[in-house]
Amino acid sequence: MKRFLAWNLLFILVLTAGTGCRCLQERRCKGTCPPPCTGPVQQPFVPPPSPAPAPPQTGFPPLGPQPSAPPQPMPAFPPSGAQPPAPPPPPPSQKVEDRWQPAPESAQPANSGVQLGTPEAIAPEAAKEKLKLYPPESPEPEKPAQAKKEPSALFPVGIANFSPVKDQVSSGLRPSLDGLDWLKDNGYRTILFVRAPGEDDSTDKKQVEKRGMKYLSLEASPATLSQQVVDDFNQVVSSAKDYPLFVYDRDGALAGGLWFLHFRGGDAAATDSARVRAGSLGFREDRDDSHRNMWLAIQKLLSK
Repeated sequence: MKRFLAWNLLFILVLTAGTGCRCLQERRCKGTCPPPCTGPVQQPFVPPPSPAPAPPQTGFPPLGPQPSAPPQPMPAFPPSGAQPPAPPPPPPSQKVEDRWQPAPESAQPANSGVQLGTPEAIAPEAAKEKLKLYPPESPEPEKPAQAKKEPSALFPVGIANFSPVKDQVSSGLRPSLDGLDWLKDNGYRTILFVRAPGEDDSTDKKQVEKRGMKYLSLEASPATLSQQVVDDFNQVVSSAKDYPLFVYDRDGALAGGLWFLHFRGGDAAATDSARVRAGSLGFREDRDDSHRNMWLAIQKLLSK
């Protein structure tokens, strides 16, 4: 009997599931049942599995093509009235500071093992002995700066009618003290003073020798002019051992006349050129003074 009832109940359940939705409880249906379902049975909405969070990037992505993820199945359309599932929470973002963590202590370089020892205490007596052996160095006194010698002017101040005669030989009038300083600064070695007979030249000699230069003098005048005087003059102005040489007199007549005879020499054809060269040094034969007298004495000497 029990088996019969169980089979009848199973048959009713199968029949109900095959013919559609039936009301099995009269109390709930209250005499009305919904029409049987003619369409396909809708399946309940099943949300797709949320993708696993991507691991944090700790460096540059690997080179080469990356494997593509398998396509995800499209979710079924949810039934009417059902709420859409909430989207999965985003993976927690990792800060840059978290990705770059300091290396653990085990990765730090090991200590080289070099340790400084404790400084040795020095007794006061030993310190005094060391000070005696190694006295402190005293600073060297500063040397006074030497004054730079400025180059002198091309043309001297204090020498009238100064003019170069030839290489390392110049001529002019009697120089002042500034003129003597200029001659010294410019390397002149010898000074020749052509003076009248009996003229005092002690002051000139003293000032020249005071400046370390060699002093020479030669007496000449229109009355005492001779070939010996001319030869002595030519010997001095041609001696290279006395170069550089400066020749002077008081007004240019004596030295200028001797320069004329030096330029002319024994060649009568060189008279005109000698007059021009002597005139550039200040000798003027057309003047009515010592220059004119010296010119007449020269003509008298050449006529012999």
